[in-house]
Amino acid sequence: MPVRGRRRRIWQGRDRYEGRSTMVRGLRVKVIIIFGVTLIVFLWLISIQSMESWRKANLKQLSLYQLPVAESPYTELTFPKKDQNKGVTEDTLRVFHLDLKGAPPNLDYLRRLLPLLAASGCDTLLIEYEDMFPYWDSLVNISAKNAYKRQDIRKLLSWTHDLGMQVIPLIQTFGHMEHVLKLNDWKHLRELPDFPSDLCPSNPGSILLVEEMITQVVMMHPGIKFIHIGGDEVIHVGACGSCSGTNPWVLYSKHITAVAEIIQRKYPGMTPIIWDDMMRPWSPEFHARNPFKNVVEVMVWDYVDVNNLITPQLWFWYMNNFKRIWVASAFKGADLPTADLPNLEIRYHNTKSWLKKVDTAEIPIAGFVLTGWSRYDHFAVLCELLPPSVPSLLLNMITISKKHSSSTEEKKLSAWKEALKCPSPSFTLESLREDQSILTKCDYPGAEVYGIVLHYLILKAKTDTLYDSMTKNKAWLTPYNVNHNFSNIWRIVQDYTYLKTYTLLLDIRKFDRESKSVLVKYFDRHTAKEWLEQKVTPLDKKLQSIGDSVEKLLNISIWPRRPIF
Repeated sequence: MPVRGRRRRIWQGRDRYEGRSTMVRGLRVKVIIIFGVTLIVFLWLISIQSMESWRKANLKQLSLYQLPVAESPYTELTFPKKDQNKGVTEDTLRVFHLDLKGAPPNLDYLRRLLPLLAASGCDTLLIEYEDMFPYWDSLVNISAKNAYKRQDIRKLLSWTHDLGMQVIPLIQTFGHMEHVLKLNDWKHLRELPDFPSDLCPSNPGSILLVEEMITQVVMMHPGIKFIHIGGDEVIHVGACGSCSGTNPWVLYSKHITAVAEIIQRKYPGMTPIIWDDMMRPWSPEFHARNPFKNVVEVMVWDYVDVNNLITPQLWFWYMNNFKRIWVASAFKGADLPTADLPNLEIRYHNTKSWLKKVDTAEIPIAGFVLTGWSRYDHFAVLCELLPPSVPSLLLNMITISKKHSSSTEEKKLSAWKEALKCPSPSFTLESLREDQSILTKCDYPGAEVYGIVLHYLILKAKTDTLYDSMTKNKAWLTPYNVNHNFSNIWRIVQDYTYLKTYTLLLDIRKFDRESKSVLVKYFDRHTAKEWLEQKVTPLDKKLQSIGDSVEKLLNISIWPRRPIF
């Protein structure tokens, strides 16, 4: 056979083989797809059954409360009938949250600040004492060594009474218990041995501790109508061996109910308040069964844009489960855990978004709270101090005040500038982005500290720029140069001198001394030292480390041959 003929037959055979191979591959793909789809459907059915089993198990635990189940919650539960008392009313309290777990101000400063707050529309003080309350007897070690004294509390209550303000003490009774559970006396009540944040609700000693704390605080606040029992961010609920077999939602509800019932039994007419965030993950069935809706009032917080965390579904349940609610924005302590000054525009927007939200409320708003966190938890460093945050506090208080409830935004901002007693009231929130020093020229309690913080921010920017320039951007004082004693001495001296490193270091040390003399007018010496150590000392150490490295390299006069490793 000719070669050409043999080649043709070979190619024909190869084509037939490849055709069959293509058919086989196609069949395999189809089989794989069918198998994959079948597996996905199978797993989906299993997940549905698991979810149903989980739901039934939860409902079985919930049946302990003997409450009816709403099978179709969004159709059976409807909003209450509208009336004129819904939303923000004349009875809505305007509340200033005084967080004392960080940088507690001295009494002299509070005595200057409170009248200005009252004039701006504040009628209630929510005091979060944490370890600044002067506990006694078995609880004495809970108090910080620099806690307020009992006579200090009496003075503060006397001033608020004279100003027509009521006081609501806030005691953490579940989560955020670090100030108690960090101590050897109470570590056995922790939910998890290594984390002192949460009480174990299954330990009988927990409720006894909480009851004694409440008893002492109420004793120092005679005649109060409300008491806030915390209840937020109970991170580890249900994690310990005694709790792990129970639904965390049930554990939380039972503990909050137990605390509230103690208050109702011992102090008839006093209303407990809790934060709302632990209720947010609840299922519709659990919301329908809410076991403590008749013994507490809920304080709903959101510190950015309200619709981010407070969904329509969540709002629906709050409207249906409670006779009234409290709402909370933030004037400080909600931007960054290490923030130096509150962002005025964000804080103002937060409060305005809440005002829009409460317009949709179908029940009364008991109180509008301006929270002002001093640190994010007991172990965190300080965030914004209270005195330089007064502009934000006044802006938001005037915004929610009864006096300005029907005022235009322009009039509210004008009233704000008047309250600050600024010599040049032509500035705007937008212009403050470029020049915040305007607020140091005003005459409100805290303007002096605002100036200190601005000065610190300038020194910090200079220090960071110089440090980065010397150790990162230039090539002679990097960690490599310092570690191997290998650098160009002339270049180092030139950069160190040109950037005026030593002059800046002297400026920082002078600022440290001058700031301390101002801060002790507003805080005790411990707080002044804490703020300076957290803010100013790192600047000093940065520049000192540059000086030490330069001095070390200047002592080198002989360098090795390469490679130097």
